[in-house]
Amino acid sequence: MWEYALVDTDNKTIVTLYETHPGWLNDNGEPLSDEELKSHNVFKIDYDTKKPEYDEFTQQLSINKEVDWIIDFDKGIIYVTYKVVDILLDTKKQEIAGLIRESFINEFKIGKFKSSLGFVTDCRRYDIYNDPQNLNGLIELAQQTQLQTIEWKDANGQVHQLTLDQAKTLLKEMGLKILWNYQHKWDKLSQLESIKTYDELKKFKVWEPDSFYDYLAKQTTTDTSKS
Repeated sequence: MWEYALVDTDNKTIVTLYETHPGWLNDNGEPLSDEELKSHNVFKIDYDTKKPEYDEFTQQLSINKEVDWIIDFDKGIIYVTYKVVDILLDTKKQEIAGLIRESFINEFKIGKFKSSLGFVTDCRRYDIYNDPQNLNGLIELAQQTQLQTIEWKDANGQVHQLTLDQAKTLLKEMGLKILWNYQHKWDKLSQLESIKTYDELKKFKVWEPDSFYDYLAKQTTTDTSKS
């Protein structure tokens, strides 16, 4: 963004734009003040005063060309002017689709949930972190060495002694969390695609992590009924 501009006072036009103070010094070797710069026809640029109100969800501001900016020669200020541009619905939907995919990836980077065992566990599958794989490895080791319990550190750093059955329950819930993550992304993208108006889009929720617990409860009920 530009901070100052050199003005042609005869033609009332902007000649040169400066991103920062032009660096001109007074006799004491100090940067010229805004008032001193004004005497040299270098004016401060004001981006805020003429900024119009607009709907940030459905509209965006576009800065007008310099020729349309307002030059106040008395105050030594140049006011940037804008035009309000409507955002196409499809363009906004593409932006929100990107947020859905970003939320999906974040679930793998920093994902966690409250297990039916009563504590919050990490459920990451990203880079060097793979909590389901780590838990599965501990279960296999315990079975091979006939251990009755395994230690598992929750998302808050507290260590829990889990029986093999509890560990298997936790592993299953992690698997369901991963399945939910994919299903939730697909559902959200499908819902987004069906939206036809901005009124609908404003009510749309990009990501609803708590809906996992409804999914988990439904899967648990289904498994219970099968058994």
